[in-house]
Amino acid sequence: MKSQDLQKLDAHWDYEPGRDAFHRVPFFRAEVTDAVERVPTGFMKSFSRNSCVTFLLGVALGTAVCATRADMFSFSGLNKDIPDADLSGTVDVQQVNGVQGLILDLNVALTIESTGWGAFNGDLYITLQHGSGLSVLLNRLGRTATDAIGYGDPGVQVTLDDEAAQDIHLYRGLNGPLNSPLTGTWQPDARFVLPFDVVETSARTAFLDVFDGLDPNGEWTLFLADLETGGTANLEQWALEIETVRVPVPEVIPTSIILTPLFAICVLHALSRRRMT
Repeated sequence: MKSQDLQKLDAHWDYEPGRDAFHRVPFFRAEVTDAVERVPTGFMKSFSRNSCVTFLLGVALGTAVCATRADMFSFSGLNKDIPDADLSGTVDVQQVNGVQGLILDLNVALTIESTGWGAFNGDLYITLQHGSGLSVLLNRLGRTATDAIGYGDPGVQVTLDDEAAQDIHLYRGLNGPLNSPLTGTWQPDARFVLPFDVVETSARTAFLDVFDGLDPNGEWTLFLADLETGGTANLEQWALEIETVRVPVPEVIPTSIILTPLFAICVLHALSRRRMT
């Protein structure tokens, strides 16, 4: 790869996301480590109802209600061209407003359509950025240590969900389509490495859980690049499915003292309810 080509990605790659959601809840990790389990995406999936969670919450506030809700933000009719063989790519910036609470879970719907001769899914590199978080949605699908090109299928119409069963990077080996657009629900690629270096064994560190604990309001930036010549594609639409948890904070207690532990407690409360249903 030429040095000038690498320079085109400098601005995009001058970033390193947090490795897991625990970075945002250090108080909770220190105090109730025995009450949580780690999952592959680096978040918490369950807790013991007999742990000290109820006690901590009662001492801090007396009572509190951790309310969750889900909102869908769809951005359709975009028809935005992804430049062919251009490392600079293109961006689509969308605004989210009016959401109360902090992000508990995020899923992304994405529709990329082939145009002209049709771009290959193995050509595409797509990321999502918001605040301090950056997730790698697609990174040269099908590219492996023995296949530098990746999959030749045209386009995707997928939902990306950390809790899905399978890794999108290797979808063909998991009953994915051959020579037709990819559909279904998949884990994001999450391989935070240069798209010219990515292989199936590259570390997966940039899941959608990098947004957990953030305020969902503000700009969300989708970056898309087609890294090989021959065939083009465009961004037809995308959507954010944002589940939030609202953390109640009494005015008499400084928010800086209790917001972080309260968010962690509300997260575990919400996840325990999800587990029991």
